[in-house]
Amino acid sequence: DMFVFCGVPLVAPSSIIWLSTVNSFNYSLAHKVDEKVGSALFNAYVKICENASSINKDDTMEDVLKRLDIHA
Repeated sequence: DMFVFCGVPLVAPSSIIWLSTVNSFNYSLAHKVDEKVGSALFNAYVKICENASSINKDDTMEDVLKRLDIHA
């Protein structure tokens, strides 16, 4: 499993992401929003993690979301 977190609270999460492996995923963030929204966010998270190796260094978030067919 892969866990993404912002290890530096003073830096915006969009600026830096740390990756580590864990045995289970903490679902608490998904429970802070509507069930439908939480499910969509988690599915997008999983899809991005599964395809992380296909993200090029010059890709924008919009490029990645379009390529992975993730919609808001």
